[in-house]
Amino acid sequence: AARRHASNTAEAAARAAVSTGTPLTSFDHARARSIAVDHAARAGIEPADVEVRVDAESVTVTITERRDTVFLVLGGAETMTVHASGTATLVYSP
Repeated sequence: AARRHASNTAEAAARAAVSTGTPLTSFDHARARSIAVDHAARAGIEPADVEVRVDAESVTVTITERRDTVFLVLGGAETMTVHASGTATLVYSP
């Protein structure tokens, strides 16, 4: 569930960030980064756990999610950490 949440959040944050680009202006890197981090924060991800890479035509968001364990605590693992990335590409269509 943690991996799925991280993946879904990363993909949605990348899509939100890529929507800041236009055929005329490309990307405002700072704005795209800010929108991706804000989107992830609304999904419960700490800003420090969000990495954003903005290229000429795409945005990649990597999420690190930490969750307390329920059953793994019996084996000594109290938390688990998962990483997931999502990429969105700006596509121009006539």
